[in-house]
Amino acid sequence: MGGAVVIDSQTPWRPTHEVADSLTRLADGGTAEVYAWGVGHVLKLFHRDFPPACIALELKNARSAHDLGIPTPCTDGHVEWDQRIGIIFERVDGPTVYELIQTGAQARSLMGRLFFDVQQTIHRCELEELLPLQGVMAQQIRLAGWLPQTLRYEAIEALQRAPLVNTVCHVDFHPLNVIMGASGPRVIDWLSMNRGDPAMDVVRTLLLLRHFRCQIDNASRMEFLNAYLQRCREVWYGRMEQLAHWQRPIAVWRLAHENVTDDERAELLDLLEAPHSNWFG
Repeated sequence: MGGAVVIDSQTPWRPTHEVADSLTRLADGGTAEVYAWGVGHVLKLFHRDFPPACIALELKNARSAHDLGIPTPCTDGHVEWDQRIGIIFERVDGPTVYELIQTGAQARSLMGRLFFDVQQTIHRCELEELLPLQGVMAQQIRLAGWLPQTLRYEAIEALQRAPLVNTVCHVDFHPLNVIMGASGPRVIDWLSMNRGDPAMDVVRTLLLLRHFRCQIDNASRMEFLNAYLQRCREVWYGRMEQLAHWQRPIAVWRLAHENVTDDERAELLDLLEAPHSNWFG
């Protein structure tokens, strides 16, 4: 692997000085790998085909989230390494919530409640400069020509009626994106951050949890999901109908994603055939 250059954090992609040319890989992901980076930092190094504009957006969003006081690792600029771009983050050592669900090292019922509370720390923040979530969703649904036209029209119509609010939504809040560090939970992966109705963000998480099958047995997953949902009922007492309002548009939006598995697609379509049911109680 070739050498790396540090890039000035205020002028994207401009080299400033040479750094070491060997790294220790810590983790792999769908769009990047994570490497140790000096003392107290990691480098999230994106795949060569990942759009630079998306990397710049993730860096901007991560900084914004940290500046708002959301529990998330701080950023320390970005680098170019072997013709790849990476973001330098504060290092947070500890298991992800996914790993704790998988191993049962902590009670899954307690972790589910904590998971909802962490999400609420995000929803207490506002940021007007973010794109409206309903607009982003509607555009992606419009482009999903393989979806039944009636579902697309129904979802887009509901999204067009959504109120414009400035509440911060993570939009990819699932157990792999929360690390339980020594000083508490830390939320990562901010590329999808938008502003909108927090109920939309919660429904998105509930659908992700419902289909989160990666090497977690169904009983463990459901224990965690039910604890998350119970905490939601306690905190949102009298507001649970908001989840029912958004479940169908969010499900259609999920179907618009190309990375949906065949099993998940079939289950979502089955849910959508029952137009008046409340999926989450």
